[in-house]
Amino acid sequence: MRQRRPGFTLIELIVAMSIVLILGGIAYASYLGQQQKARDAMAVNLADQVATNLTHYMGWTGAYPVNQASVTWSGLMTAMGRDAEFPTTEPTVFGSGSGAGFLVYTNAAGSTFQIEFEAGAGTGTVYCRDANGIATLSAWSATGPWNGCP
Repeated sequence: MRQRRPGFTLIELIVAMSIVLILGGIAYASYLGQQQKARDAMAVNLADQVATNLTHYMGWTGAYPVNQASVTWSGLMTAMGRDAEFPTTEPTVFGSGSGAGFLVYTNAAGSTFQIEFEAGAGTGTVYCRDANGIATLSAWSATGPWNGCP
Protein backbone atom coordinates (compact mmCIF):
# COMPACT_ATOMS: atom_id res chain seq x y z
CA MET A 1 0.00 0.00 0.00
CA ARG A 2 1.32 3.43 -0.99
CA GLN A 3 1.74 6.03 1.65
CA ARG A 4 0.26 9.48 0.88
CA ARG A 5 2.66 12.37 1.38
CA PRO A 6 1.37 15.80 2.36
CA GLY A 7 1.74 18.63 -0.18
CA PHE A 8 0.58 19.80 -3.59
CA THR A 9 0.94 18.08 -6.91
CA LEU A 10 2.68 19.78 -9.80
CA ILE A 11 -0.63 20.18 -11.65
CA GLU A 12 -2.25 21.90 -8.66
CA LEU A 13 0.67 24.34 -8.45
CA ILE A 14 0.49 25.14 -12.17
CA VAL A 15 -3.26 25.81 -11.99
CA ALA A 16 -2.87 28.05 -8.93
CA MET A 17 -0.01 30.02 -10.56
CA SER A 18 -2.04 30.42 -13.75
CA ILE A 19 -4.98 31.87 -11.83
CA VAL A 20 -2.71 34.30 -9.96
CA LEU A 21 -1.08 35.45 -13.23
CA ILE A 22 -4.44 35.99 -14.96
CA LEU A 23 -5.78 38.03 -12.03
CA GLY A 24 -2.54 40.04 -11.93
CA GLY A 25 -2.80 40.83 -15.64
CA ILE A 26 -6.39 42.02 -15.26
CA ALA A 27 -5.47 44.22 -12.30
CA TYR A 28 -2.49 45.74 -14.15
CA ALA A 29 -4.57 46.56 -17.24
CA SER A 30 -7.19 48.21 -15.03
CA TYR A 31 -4.47 50.22 -13.28
CA LEU A 32 -3.12 51.52 -16.60
CA GLY A 33 -6.63 52.51 -17.68
CA GLN A 34 -7.16 54.43 -14.45
CA GLN A 35 -3.86 56.26 -14.95
CA GLN A 36 -4.97 57.40 -18.41
CA LYS A 37 -8.33 58.55 -17.05
CA ALA A 38 -6.52 60.57 -14.37
CA ARG A 39 -4.28 62.22 -17.00
CA ASP A 40 -7.32 63.04 -19.13
CA ALA A 41 -9.16 64.53 -16.16
CA MET A 42 -6.14 66.63 -15.19
CA ALA A 43 -5.70 67.91 -18.77
CA VAL A 44 -9.41 68.73 -19.11
CA ASN A 45 -9.34 70.60 -15.80
CA LEU A 46 -6.28 72.60 -16.87
CA ALA A 47 -7.86 73.40 -20.25
CA ASP A 48 -10.98 74.61 -18.42
CA GLN A 49 -8.82 76.90 -16.31
CA VAL A 50 -7.14 78.29 -19.44
CA ALA A 51 -10.54 78.82 -21.08
CA THR A 52 -11.77 80.67 -17.99
CA ASN A 53 -8.69 82.88 -18.03
CA LEU A 54 -9.15 83.56 -21.74
CA THR A 55 -12.75 84.59 -21.11
CA HIS A 56 -11.65 86.91 -18.29
CA TYR A 57 -8.92 88.36 -20.51
CA MET A 58 -11.52 89.02 -23.21
CA GLY A 59 -13.71 90.79 -20.63
CA TRP A 60 -10.84 93.00 -19.49
CA THR A 61 -9.37 93.90 -22.87
CA GLY A 62 -12.15 93.34 -25.43
CA ALA A 63 -10.14 90.75 -27.40
CA TYR A 64 -8.37 87.47 -26.85
CA PRO A 65 -4.61 87.77 -26.33
CA VAL A 66 -3.63 86.30 -29.71
CA ASN A 67 -5.14 86.60 -33.18
CA GLN A 68 -3.61 83.69 -35.02
CA ALA A 69 -3.81 79.93 -35.40
CA SER A 70 -1.65 77.34 -33.70
CA VAL A 71 -0.53 79.24 -30.63
CA THR A 72 1.57 76.99 -28.41
CA TRP A 73 1.42 76.90 -24.61
CA SER A 74 4.46 79.16 -24.25
CA GLY A 75 3.13 81.56 -26.90
CA LEU A 76 -0.18 81.86 -25.08
CA MET A 77 1.45 82.39 -21.69
CA THR A 78 3.70 85.08 -23.20
CA ALA A 79 0.73 86.80 -24.86
CA MET A 80 -1.30 86.78 -21.65
CA GLY A 81 1.67 88.13 -19.69
CA ARG A 82 1.39 88.39 -15.94
CA ASP A 83 -2.37 87.74 -16.15
CA ALA A 84 -1.70 84.04 -16.84
CA GLU A 85 -1.51 82.18 -13.55
CA PHE A 86 -0.06 79.02 -15.10
CA PRO A 87 3.36 77.42 -15.45
CA THR A 88 5.47 79.04 -18.17
CA THR A 89 6.34 75.61 -19.60
CA GLU A 90 3.72 73.27 -21.01
CA PRO A 91 2.53 70.77 -18.38
CA THR A 92 3.54 67.18 -19.10
CA VAL A 93 -0.09 66.07 -18.90
CA PHE A 94 -0.54 67.44 -22.43
CA GLY A 95 0.67 64.98 -25.04
CA SER A 96 3.70 65.51 -27.22
CA GLY A 97 3.56 62.55 -29.61
CA SER A 98 3.05 63.12 -33.35
CA GLY A 99 3.00 66.89 -32.92
CA ALA A 100 0.26 66.68 -30.31
CA GLY A 101 0.27 68.87 -27.26
CA PHE A 102 -1.55 72.12 -26.61
CA LEU A 103 -2.68 74.63 -29.26
CA VAL A 104 -4.99 77.62 -29.23
CA TYR A 105 -6.81 79.04 -32.26
CA THR A 106 -8.32 82.51 -32.29
CA ASN A 107 -9.97 84.04 -35.32
CA ALA A 108 -8.63 87.15 -37.06
CA ALA A 109 -11.09 89.40 -35.22
CA GLY A 110 -9.99 87.95 -31.90
CA SER A 111 -13.59 87.24 -30.95
CA THR A 112 -13.56 83.44 -30.56
CA PHE A 113 -11.12 80.84 -29.29
CA GLN A 114 -10.62 77.11 -29.52
CA ILE A 115 -8.21 75.01 -27.50
CA GLU A 116 -6.98 71.66 -28.82
CA PHE A 117 -5.01 69.26 -26.66
CA GLU A 118 -4.19 65.61 -26.21
CA ALA A 119 -3.90 64.14 -22.74
CA GLY A 120 -1.37 61.51 -21.72
CA ALA A 121 1.97 61.93 -23.50
CA GLY A 122 0.58 61.65 -26.99
CA THR A 123 -1.43 58.51 -26.34
CA GLY A 124 -4.62 59.98 -24.91
CA THR A 125 -7.81 61.38 -26.34
CA VAL A 126 -7.71 64.53 -28.48
CA TYR A 127 -9.99 67.21 -27.07
CA CYS A 128 -11.29 70.56 -28.25
CA ARG A 129 -12.38 73.23 -25.77
CA ASP A 130 -14.07 76.50 -26.66
CA ALA A 131 -16.36 78.96 -24.90
CA ASN A 132 -19.23 76.43 -25.09
CA GLY A 133 -17.48 73.51 -23.43
CA ILE A 134 -15.37 70.49 -24.29
CA ALA A 135 -15.71 67.79 -26.95
CA THR A 136 -13.69 64.88 -28.32
CA LEU A 137 -12.01 65.21 -31.72
CA SER A 138 -11.39 62.36 -34.12
CA ALA A 139 -7.76 63.32 -34.74
CA TRP A 140 -5.06 65.87 -33.95
CA SER A 141 -4.80 68.88 -36.27
CA ALA A 142 -2.09 71.53 -36.11
CA THR A 143 -4.32 74.33 -37.49
CA GLY A 144 -7.75 75.59 -36.51
CA PRO A 145 -10.59 76.05 -36.50
CA TRP A 146 -11.25 72.49 -35.41
CA ASN A 147 -14.43 70.73 -36.43
CA GLY A 148 -16.10 69.00 -33.53
CA CYS A 149 -15.78 71.75 -30.94
CA PRO A 150 -19.05 72.33 -29.06
